[in-house]
Amino acid sequence: MRFFFKIIFIAFWMLLFACETKKTTPIAQNLTVTKTNEGVVIPVDSVWLGQEKDSLLLDFYRKNQWKTYWTAFNCRTDFIEKLQKIHEEGIEDFPEEWNQIIVDENQFHQLSTNDLLLYDISLTKALVTYIEKVKYGTTDWKSLGKNWDMVQPKPAIASVLLGFIPSVQYELQWQKIAPQYPVYASLKEALAYVKNLPEAKHYPIKTDQKLVLSDTSASVVLLKKNLQYWNYLPKNDSISSVLDTITYQAIKLFQLHHGLGNDGVAGKRTLEALNKTKEQRIQQIILNMERWRLFDTLLQEEDVVVNIPDFRLYMLKNREIQKEYRVIVGKPSRKTPVLSSKITHVVWNPTWTVPPTILKEDVVPAASKNRGYFAGKNIQIFDGQGNRVPPSEWNPSKFRSYRYVQSPGNSNSLGLVKIMFPNQHSVYLHDTNTRNAFGLDQRSLSSGCVRVQDPTEFTSYLLQDIAEWNQEKLEEILASGKTTQINLKRQIQVHLWYWTAWMQDGKPQFRDDIYGWDRPLPKKETTKRAFL
Repeated sequence: MRFFFKIIFIAFWMLLFACETKKTTPIAQNLTVTKTNEGVVIPVDSVWLGQEKDSLLLDFYRKNQWKTYWTAFNCRTDFIEKLQKIHEEGIEDFPEEWNQIIVDENQFHQLSTNDLLLYDISLTKALVTYIEKVKYGTTDWKSLGKNWDMVQPKPAIASVLLGFIPSVQYELQWQKIAPQYPVYASLKEALAYVKNLPEAKHYPIKTDQKLVLSDTSASVVLLKKNLQYWNYLPKNDSISSVLDTITYQAIKLFQLHHGLGNDGVAGKRTLEALNKTKEQRIQQIILNMERWRLFDTLLQEEDVVVNIPDFRLYMLKNREIQKEYRVIVGKPSRKTPVLSSKITHVVWNPTWTVPPTILKEDVVPAASKNRGYFAGKNIQIFDGQGNRVPPSEWNPSKFRSYRYVQSPGNSNSLGLVKIMFPNQHSVYLHDTNTRNAFGLDQRSLSSGCVRVQDPTEFTSYLLQDIAEWNQEKLEEILASGKTTQINLKRQIQVHLWYWTAWMQDGKPQFRDDIYGWDRPLPKKETTKRAFL
């Protein structure tokens, strides 16, 4: 028994000693407090603060001349309100330690000098966390695999944080935290719109039949209830089982806002979109806000931006849309990768070297059945020494030892021009020899490259600063049939990006998640900052 109590006694003192060693070193006594028109200024001991081993804190208070920032002027109420509204930025988790900030603010005038100093540091840590979450995001994009080929810039938290000093910069600096491109602002608007919808019962529409004008069924009743919920039909209208002209027009508008063929027929894709719940749409919007925290940091003075699931290309100058084109992107089995690069040159009358995936899955099976496939597609075969190989001598069992090149011309898969930029996926922007698919509303049809609807106009825009470039020169090149490369003079970035939600014309816009990338993703690791 004595041994037992002895063990308890030793354990007690070990625990007590451990607790003592974890205490923060006391702040220097008799701190000089200077009153200001808006608060008080308290000196910050650099040696004491150094125990935090937080370079951001040290840099912040060093620039602020080793004195408190938040206690000195009346921005705290505004800052705390922003913390409490972080959910409006699509950040759903509210750090537990921020609750203590609210308590301290409510007791501000009763806090001791030491507690005021600790409170000031807690506010600075909260600002760092806010910048990390709202400006740079919390998602680990690497989990999407090789087709999400985006290098996330290293967060420049220090420059944003230090920009708040002096305090007169406070309002201006806040504007630099959230992404600035209009898509992000529209996503905030869409998030508020959907969150404000009622917590009503969800009515999934379960039918394999298309719902068309004049149809009568129980499914039409559910269809109308969902259209009412999403504000496409007046909520006070009585609901019948007949698909009338008003409902027909509502379906067309709903389809327009969801990137669907607006024919007024509620088919499979339209019903799938209508069956999405409020919570599903909220999470979709939040994920797209996360994407734009990354995208916004990469926009330059002049950019080509492709939104893959919307099948559109935008020419931007100083973040303003100059031109817009329809595009065709990779099918789900051959995804167009998400990446950013720089356009280096364009090639008129291009040849096409068959890439590995198309070679293995398309060319080899077809040519193995019929060697005439090569002549029909105008494809020439070359061995490792660059010698042409007749199709009759081609060995399909060693197909990887050859190079396959499609000659320029009307049958060339790249059409008349390709626009090149460095990337590891062998993708580029190009024309096509089959242009009828641009009229489809669902255009994920290619093998990964991006086909542009009006490539001649688009390419001429890229080359407009080249003095010798004009329509006459273009016609001369095309008539010659010769492969001609023209290097760009100015810096134009190209971004193949993926976002499926935004706000437009007063309604949230959604697009099909063609690659299945709107799923929940893991969070990236962040620096854990213990609060004093």
